[in-house]
Amino acid sequence: MDIKKMNAAINSVERELGNALISTDVWNIEDGESVAGYNSQPMACALFNQITSYINEALEQGDYPRLEKYYILSLKGDRMALLIPFADFIWEMLIDTKKARLGLLLNMTIPNMIDNFEKIISS
Repeated sequence: MDIKKMNAAINSVERELGNALISTDVWNIEDGESVAGYNSQPMACALFNQITSYINEALEQGDYPRLEKYYILSLKGDRMALLIPFADFIWEMLIDTKKARLGLLLNMTIPNMIDNFEKIISS
């Protein structure tokens, strides 16, 4: 992965979300350690790595389709955790929902993040 390009993608998300973005990390699922981030949360990376694995296992055992693009957790204190699993990586964001423009996030920011990340890992 090109870390310089990944940091540029994170900076782009920072600009789009402004002060609604509390933190973000991208990590390799093999070890759960952040490779790039903003206000990084190393413990959250490790824990969400496990949670995502458990969700995928539960979906598989329950004969449900696998996760496709992302999942969102609504948290107390007007917070939202958004996780985008890729083949070998996960991109997580903690967002202040009172400050975020959720329509923009769901319809523009997330699709752009996915496109940018797929370009980064394919190059």
